[in-house]
Amino acid sequence: MGSDARGFACLVALALMYGAMSLLVRRVLYMRHVAPSAPTRPPKPSPRPGPSTTSDASPSTSPEGRPGLEEAARYIRAQLEGIAARAGPSYRVEVDETLVSGSFSMMFLRHRVTLAYRNHKNVIIRISSNVSEDHDPSVLVNGHFDSPLGSPGAGDCGSCVASMLELARLIVDSKWIPPRPVIFLFNGAEELFLLGSHGFVKTHKWSNTIGAFIDIEASGTGGPDLVCQSGPGSWPSQVYAQSAKYPMANSVAQDMFGIIPGDTDYRIFAEDYGNIPGLDIIFVLGVISIIPLMIQLRNLYLAASKRVVRICST
Repeated sequence: MGSDARGFACLVALALMYGAMSLLVRRVLYMRHVAPSAPTRPPKPSPRPGPSTTSDASPSTSPEGRPGLEEAARYIRAQLEGIAARAGPSYRVEVDETLVSGSFSMMFLRHRVTLAYRNHKNVIIRISSNVSEDHDPSVLVNGHFDSPLGSPGAGDCGSCVASMLELARLIVDSKWIPPRPVIFLFNGAEELFLLGSHGFVKTHKWSNTIGAFIDIEASGTGGPDLVCQSGPGSWPSQVYAQSAKYPMANSVAQDMFGIIPGDTDYRIFAEDYGNIPGLDIIFVLGVISIIPLMIQLRNLYLAASKRVVRICST
């Protein structure tokens, strides 16, 4: 009994120690040293193109089958067409909108699920140099604009959409010519068992050109971008470790995905259908706020706004 009591006390002490360390890390990394990168007052209208934002539109819910999803698709396409219109002659910028249909099976929580879908919308932009060919190997950046049922979708995954729009704008407005084509996939059906990414992989004309991908996700209200899955093989992790300015990854997260009742588009691209090397990047701070009605624009931490910097440095 004495040894059992001492062992239990040791476990309690370890739990308290790690809990205190977690609170300290949260406070130091994500709160005190985070400062806004823009004025807190709404900026005055400017004729010059500026950073993309989704906060000027009402954060209506956009799950599958709701009017907000179509509204989000129109907004994204309008932003992408504006970026394409500003691109100079050194660029080749193509904007595409597709309706995907198909069927497939997948294992989910040790049960086989068979899915059939029709007319789910994806919005895509491909940015490359003016001498690039259609078959040139490309890099895919993927995020979804549908949201969980009942959620405004600011975190999951309005933050992803805003980051991708800003990154696409930055490529064009900075006059940087990517050495390989960059494809941004705004897919409209991730929450319903990854339908949008499956439709892209199976039907889109650019899917066969993808040599690597980055999937960005959100599960919470902010925090640093954590690489929670990578593969196939070790090459994506090695490239990330060598090139990322602010690297953060944890191999435990990849092992836990098998028991979590959820998944990301990484599974479609890297495992089940694409076999494409890539990274699954997600922020998880404030996961307790995943209650849908609590995920609103005002809940997102300022740390999430630095996601574009981290993606650019990857």
